[in-house]
Amino acid sequence: MKKHILFFLLHLYTFSVYPQLFFNEVSSSFDFNHSYFQGISGAGLSFADFNNDGLDDISIPTNGEKSIFFFKNDGTKLISQNFNISYPYQVKQILWIDYDNDNDKDLYLTSFNGKNKLFENDGFFYFNDVTNLLNLPDSISNSFGSSWADINNDGYIDLLQTYRTSDTLSNTIKIFLSDSALSFHEITSTTNISELSKLPFCASFVDIDNNNLLDLYIANDKSSGNSMYYNNGNLSFNNISESSNTGVDMDAMSVTIGDFNNDQYFDIYSTNLEEGNKFFVNNKDLTFTENAQNLGVSFNGQAWGSQFEDFDLDGYEDLYVSGALVGSDNPSSAFYSNIFGKYFEENNSVGLGIDTVESYSNAIGDIDNNGIPDIAVLNMFPHRSFIFKNTYSGNNNWLKLNIKGLTSNKDAYGARLVLYSGDLVLTRAKFSTEGYLSQNSDNIFFGLGENNSIDSLFIYWPSGAKDRLYDLGVNEIISINEGSTSEKPIIYSNKLSLCDGETMFLETGFYEKYLWSNGDTTQKIEISSPGQYYVSVYDQLNNISTSDTIYISNASPPQFTLNVKNITSDHSSSIEVIGLDTLNNYYVSLDNGPFIRNNLFIPNISSGSHQITVRDINGCESSQLFEIINIVKNENNPDFNNKSIARKWIEVLLEAIRNDLARPPIHARNLFHLSSIMYDALVIDKKVNQNIEISPFLLNNTINEESFVFDFPQPNNDQEYIEKVISYSAYNFIRHRFKNSVGIVETYKMIDSLMVSLDYDINYNKLDYLSGDPKSIGNYLAELYIDYGFVDNSNEINDYSSNYYKPVNPPLDLSKNGNPDIIDPNRWQPLKILNFIDQSGNLIEGIPEFISPEWGNVLPFALSEEDLVLKVRDDDIYKVYHDPGVPPLLDTIGQGELDSLFKSSFSMVSIWGSHLDKDDGILWDISPNSIGNLESYPENILEFHSLYDYFNGGDVSTGFDINPFTNQKYEEQIVPRGDYTRVLAEFWADGPDSETPPGHWFVILNEVNDDNNLVKRFEGEGEELSDLEWDIKSYFLLGGAMHDVAISAWGIKGYYDYPRPISVIRYLSEKGQSSYPDSINYNPNGIKLIDNYIETVGPQDPLLGDNNENLGKIKLYTWKGFTDNSVSEKEEKGSGWILAEQWWPYQRPSFVTPPFAGYVSGHSTYSRAASVILEKITGSKFFPGGIGEFEISKNNFLVFENGPSVDMKLQWATYKDAADQCSLSRIWGGIHPYIDDIPGRKIGTEIGFDAFEYGKSLFEEINMITKSYENNLNNLKVYPNPITANNYMTIVNETDKKIKKISLINFLGKTVFDQNVNIDSKKNRLNINKLPHGIYLLRIIFSDDTMKTTKIVISR
Repeated sequence: MKKHILFFLLHLYTFSVYPQLFFNEVSSSFDFNHSYFQGISGAGLSFADFNNDGLDDISIPTNGEKSIFFFKNDGTKLISQNFNISYPYQVKQILWIDYDNDNDKDLYLTSFNGKNKLFENDGFFYFNDVTNLLNLPDSISNSFGSSWADINNDGYIDLLQTYRTSDTLSNTIKIFLSDSALSFHEITSTTNISELSKLPFCASFVDIDNNNLLDLYIANDKSSGNSMYYNNGNLSFNNISESSNTGVDMDAMSVTIGDFNNDQYFDIYSTNLEEGNKFFVNNKDLTFTENAQNLGVSFNGQAWGSQFEDFDLDGYEDLYVSGALVGSDNPSSAFYSNIFGKYFEENNSVGLGIDTVESYSNAIGDIDNNGIPDIAVLNMFPHRSFIFKNTYSGNNNWLKLNIKGLTSNKDAYGARLVLYSGDLVLTRAKFSTEGYLSQNSDNIFFGLGENNSIDSLFIYWPSGAKDRLYDLGVNEIISINEGSTSEKPIIYSNKLSLCDGETMFLETGFYEKYLWSNGDTTQKIEISSPGQYYVSVYDQLNNISTSDTIYISNASPPQFTLNVKNITSDHSSSIEVIGLDTLNNYYVSLDNGPFIRNNLFIPNISSGSHQITVRDINGCESSQLFEIINIVKNENNPDFNNKSIARKWIEVLLEAIRNDLARPPIHARNLFHLSSIMYDALVIDKKVNQNIEISPFLLNNTINEESFVFDFPQPNNDQEYIEKVISYSAYNFIRHRFKNSVGIVETYKMIDSLMVSLDYDINYNKLDYLSGDPKSIGNYLAELYIDYGFVDNSNEINDYSSNYYKPVNPPLDLSKNGNPDIIDPNRWQPLKILNFIDQSGNLIEGIPEFISPEWGNVLPFALSEEDLVLKVRDDDIYKVYHDPGVPPLLDTIGQGELDSLFKSSFSMVSIWGSHLDKDDGILWDISPNSIGNLESYPENILEFHSLYDYFNGGDVSTGFDINPFTNQKYEEQIVPRGDYTRVLAEFWADGPDSETPPGHWFVILNEVNDDNNLVKRFEGEGEELSDLEWDIKSYFLLGGAMHDVAISAWGIKGYYDYPRPISVIRYLSEKGQSSYPDSINYNPNGIKLIDNYIETVGPQDPLLGDNNENLGKIKLYTWKGFTDNSVSEKEEKGSGWILAEQWWPYQRPSFVTPPFAGYVSGHSTYSRAASVILEKITGSKFFPGGIGEFEISKNNFLVFENGPSVDMKLQWATYKDAADQCSLSRIWGGIHPYIDDIPGRKIGTEIGFDAFEYGKSLFEEINMITKSYENNLNNLKVYPNPITANNYMTIVNETDKKIKKISLINFLGKTVFDQNVNIDSKKNRLNINKLPHGIYLLRIIFSDDTMKTTKIVISR
């Protein structure tokens, strides 16, 4: 009968309590915007108060631009903090701990692919890396969890660190004992803790038998066996895993400690994969019973984080579990209500049902400081992390405690609390880490049920001390210091000095009555004067006891003056704090921001009124107000004010590229993405403020199942609306993309300076774009593009590294002659160069890897599936757009026609090297009068050579008769050929200032846009556009083309893996000559001899060598390079005979050749595509005024040689002429044979035209598109358009042609709908209900293979 009554009561309890417990997801209202980008096995988070203000803050890793976000809780919002912590690794665990007992929180971080680090907080949130100083490991390791605890109860916390290793003889656990926080020393070997061949995730110290010694439980992955160690009390442990029944084999992820049945002994919960979590119930005799299934908490999903907490305040700890499976049909998360300590019941009615995303860790805190526990959950990108606020509304009471050690460690880790209230006996403990790699609030939460009083509270401190408190109130937040009930009272204070004009608090323990030396009679007093203080306390019998006297000294605040600089054309704004004693440390805060140690000079301050605050080592502060005036924006500064906002940010990006590593495809992507951001900003401005609708690029499109949602806000009359949208988006985007740049300091200074010059706040970080604030819109737009960058297949998250490409050839060691080690001369070969310096002047350590061989995988702009071929090499798939076919290869067996073409093409590179001598007596007219005006390129690979003058250099172009704008002949420009060729090789190698080829064409576009002869009419027709709209559209089109070129060219490079001249010329020459079988040094795989250019060393040859060692070797008449050590680096090398084994391209000795394959030429492809874009947008193939020019000063241009010997101008009549000249420059530069060139030019042509047409289609007004299709499609009607998703589209064909095929292509160029039409029906109805909303191209192919296209809009 009792059993039935209990069952009835339990279910009555369950029914009545559930509606009172509910969680609201409040991350948005707290401005908490976070995702964790995919890293190995997720990460943990901290919900602990890091600034000791009583409010629980959140610290959470990102695996993104910043490795960690620190959010300070002000009670209503989470405010991002910037600490001076540099941690460029994948963070796994964040723990705020006070390792040195100085009353401020220090920071410990673990990493799976980096260094574990301990940062000391000097008291004012300035952090010092003390890892190495304190003798902790400071090297790269694979780590997950750590745990801090005082294992010997000496008052200082010690460190346990887990490791992952393939070495089966290495211990995966290390214990570091603190020596009074002055240093740590490893004691693992003497502790008897041995975890060999284990894979630990998390570990927790827990006192399993209440003997005031911390035992240890370790969660090990991959069925390597969990472990339990019993603390013997002498810094040694016994392994009781088997005898305690806790050493089970499982895929253990986390350890969670709680007393679920209130028997005063701690139980252990460990998460697992689908086999089910484990719950070890403490039997009070050093054994446990695993009972998860019977208790209803096995979960049976991919569980990671878990936490015990009494969320409904009924006196029994509930359980929350997070998992990695996605979707409501999977066990993605679970909330288990504790039913009177008897069992758990899964509860789906408490508001946590939205946690159906990929989650790893969770942590407990009090987000609004109302005494009731809340939950934070770390979610994987693209899902945002959660904050679940507990809105419990029942009648249960609570108590929230914050305890602090005195003789024990300040954090009180290891303290055990036992609370008695009515029939409840509740036990809690303080841990440094709980759940999966996470840290809970420092506060301890008690639910009291409906009990309205607390009989007693016992605190068992690690030091052995015990405090007993009686008759505590309920629904209170109480702080308790160790010794608060000692017979002799203790005065607690965090400092012993008082600053002028300030107050401070002194407090003591819990007694019946108080009498302070100043007459106050409360437990806690506020003082404003220095002096001597003591307190007398009385018990219930009126017995008195008096504390020791403490001395509070006086301290004066720092005195200083300011040197203020306003924003001018010559410099950005700044302030300098002067007049301080520089022998002391000071902490400086601008506008109530973070205090930074000795930050006495602050640049880039926005205009307006500001406050500077200086704090000294005593914590005393003084402040001054100052004002910054923006003179730039208000003065007549044409260089600044006459440039559009788009132009300003593109120029900043170009400079950032110059300061970064030279990686052409990556920077083409950066230019494209920023151009697209600005284009989408234009779309927003037109829609919101002009009611004109054009198609966006990214907004409201879905890519790789990620939707880039943008709901257009209401109109805004901000006069700088689009300027702010562009600036805030560009600023955040560049900060993100260049966060790991070698030039980060200069780049960040530059973008900060521009924002300041614009009078925009660089610290504004709100994302509430629906408010209509253009700053928030800009921030949100940047977030969309940052997210897009992680799903576009570029592998940005791993710094664009290759996933499978490996070179087949060993590196060519350029400190030696020849190329003896190459394996396959038809494949690319890395270069070993002492002190390799890339095009942008950056020193690259080691052997440079192939840059972006898998770039064909990246999502394109206008490339389509029709352009794509999937190639397989070495079992790896390469995406190749615009496949040019197999290039000529060296045939080591047959030596056929293509073998000869291979040799001839590479030999021409050496021959053209002979043109790099200004003293050879050859003069050329380099004006458009004689150069340019190529009409076409050869189609057949066997005819490619006909485009070039094989021996004299250049191509077969003949120039122009007249300038079509002036109707005058172009003025001749006669210069030494050797000057012209060297200038070309240098100019086009890196652009004018090393912004790589795609950036170089943006520079040329800017110069075109600045030309007074240019009329900014799109395609040369219609109304003249504003500078801003012209810049945005031209950048967008050029950026899209450059991005597609990178995808196509580098996809081709990666697959065909074609060699460079430096490898081939040395290889062929080392084999010998292949012209005369009966002659010396013959080899059919050798180089072909050419009189006066490629010969063998004869008996009387100056190159013969002292011992005739070079007899019969191949010699080349070419640029001498660096073969003569007596010639200084800047001295002109000239041309002459050199040994072929020493051949060198016309490049710096620290660079030699770009680190990627040759075929096809990126320069040729980029340049031809860019020239097409410029032709199309301007409506003319000619530069404005019929000529484009770049001035070259005598002896002031070449980098590694003197020269040129005369002043000259690079001149081009047409954009195509400039592109063709660029292609030739790479042959003279020794970088490409002509085999690489012409296919690149052809591919560039196609890409340029396709990119322009696709971009142009986006510019069309949607309301114009949807009006009538009879004119556009020759009597074709398409309706409805826009069309609502989950609907049908109808095509009415009133032409005299039969429709053969209908396709829909999304904005990534992917065909998402393809239907053959085999009936004569004039009306075709298409079901598009599975397509996401967005912009599509409708392609209709008729029976005669003619085609019509138009744009279709699928709306929500």
